[in-house]
Amino acid sequence: PPGREESSLNITALIDTGASQSAITPLMASVAQLPVVNGGHVSAPGTSYMPVLIYLATLELWKPGYDPGQAAHVFPDIRLTTLLSPVNGIHLLLGMDLLRQASFSLEPDGRWMLNL
Repeated sequence: PPGREESSLNITALIDTGASQSAITPLMASVAQLPVVNGGHVSAPGTSYMPVLIYLATLELWKPGYDPGQAAHVFPDIRLTTLLSPVNGIHLLLGMDLLRQASFSLEPDGRWMLNL
């Protein structure tokens, strides 16, 4: 947003093709000083609809071993919900709201590709 200072964090993410919405842990949203733009409700496995905060962020995806000066893909001004069921060491969940914006493929050996 105008007047807001840019900052960046290196956050480990989990690609979740079963998630319709991308999400971030409250800790990382706080550390990144992401603005809250709304509230809402989401459903997570084993839960009913739970209240969540919705944050505004720009995500840059970086693939290990690639040119450090060039992001693999940039998602500007996206909305991230609160991650309700954090996985140890994972602070960001990439859901289908982002993955469907590009051609996403995953190989059996774990290599992945995201193309526009």
